[in-house]
Amino acid sequence: MQTSINKTKFSIIQNINIIKKSKNKSKIFLSILISLLIVLIVAKPNLCINSIYNGLSVWAKCVVPSLLPFMFFTRLLTNLNFISKLTSKTYKLNKFLFNAPKISSYIFLMSIISGYPIGAKLISEYHKMGIITTKQANKLCTFCSTSGPLFIIGSVGTALLLSAKLGYIMLISHIFGSVLNGILYRKFYIDKTEIFFENNDESKDILQNSMKDSILSVLVVGGYIAIAFLVIDLFNNLEILSPLNFVFEKLLNLFGIEGASSAVSSGILEVSKGAVMLSKLNLSLLSKGVIASFLIGFGGISVFLQGATFLTSAKVNMKFYLLQKLTHGILSAVICFVLCVIFKIT
Repeated sequence: MQTSINKTKFSIIQNINIIKKSKNKSKIFLSILISLLIVLIVAKPNLCINSIYNGLSVWAKCVVPSLLPFMFFTRLLTNLNFISKLTSKTYKLNKFLFNAPKISSYIFLMSIISGYPIGAKLISEYHKMGIITTKQANKLCTFCSTSGPLFIIGSVGTALLLSAKLGYIMLISHIFGSVLNGILYRKFYIDKTEIFFENNDESKDILQNSMKDSILSVLVVGGYIAIAFLVIDLFNNLEILSPLNFVFEKLLNLFGIEGASSAVSSGILEVSKGAVMLSKLNLSLLSKGVIASFLIGFGGISVFLQGATFLTSAKVNMKFYLLQKLTHGILSAVICFVLCVIFKIT
């Protein structure tokens, strides 16, 4: 018996050491990458200044107008205890489709209306309040992490791709993709705990606190977008993304799409950058719509990091979060293709 216990202890210690070594290697790699980026920033100051400027311009024109008001008003709704009144009407449907808690109805609605990263932010807030568990936080990420209509229809569809009709098709594809994604993962992270929240805080500082919180969150998003634009331009300048471009080129060729690999690679890192590059390509609206739907559904690494900023406190499994964002992108692209064929978008 003692020998068996000693073997078990030795095995556990070995596993802990392997995990520590893996984490150390990741930190070393990350440190080298960051050091390289710092050197590149010093070596190419003009490129860096232009990249940051372009990123902040996209943030100011496309993100702030749609994100700030929704962040502010959703925060007010939370403080005014609007949640229980809204979610009580959709509880059964929500439970049937997603096997998720009652609060998810509200988070899903706000995420669809507001866009990234409202869903992740609300999940984090309600986890901190004790309204949802860690399992439920993971569950909600599968269908409550979406882009918003102003970005999809206004920024991408109308302004970049010059087709409001395609914008509406991409929005419908995005929403239905999110619903199907939630259904796909409905048997994951099941927790039947239901916690009802009553906020009796009548503080006169509700308006001020809501505004401060919203502005800080929007600034965090802007920072990620600006840095993502910088990294993409540096990588493209040094052709670091060439292997990734090659892979996407081969993959896109299978669907008869040529010349879009660089836009897809950039969009994988930052969706706004990818959409801008995609709009400049000589492709059919159908191809642009399908690719844009995938990129918006996936969100890009920038959106992933924005979400992670909020979701880390809820102990969300980041590998699972990344996986379900990928499947959301794929589902949205497939639905977009079908709708484009039906509505004769070519």
